[in-house]
Amino acid sequence: MIDVDMSDPQALRSELLRFLEGDGFTFTAIESTESLEVGSDIENHFRDTPVFDLPADLLREYLELQGRRYYAHYPDPMAEALSMTQIHAMGALGSVSGDCGNLVRRLGFRRTEDGDVEFFVEKGPTPPPPDYGEGEFGWFADPPTG
Repeated sequence: MIDVDMSDPQALRSELLRFLEGDGFTFTAIESTESLEVGSDIENHFRDTPVFDLPADLLREYLELQGRRYYAHYPDPMAEALSMTQIHAMGALGSVSGDCGNLVRRLGFRRTEDGDVEFFVEKGPTPPPPDYGEGEFGWFADPPTG
């Protein structure tokens, strides 16, 4: 169970970061913003340094909305929403795309055109697969005889 003051936006922000730090992610504040540069204790995990846009007020609004929409039947809808948000953020930051590492460039919370708050993930382009050419690379159903 999450033990945090659900009415305090800064406490919610701190709890989300604490969870991600437990999975080996580091955060460096970007001066005069509520955004953070994300690092990892795994060397070369990120292809680019991701930015986590984490305004505490938008996070709280997002959690309230998610709690009402999806977790209203739970004893603590906000805690359920925070738990799922932690998992989504960890999934976005923890995934890798083959040999090129994690492609996330930016993630976080932002206001949409219709006024809602959304969790978003923006990734860089996936590099083309290596060209191995023809010949020695391949898989054959039957081993060679001889």
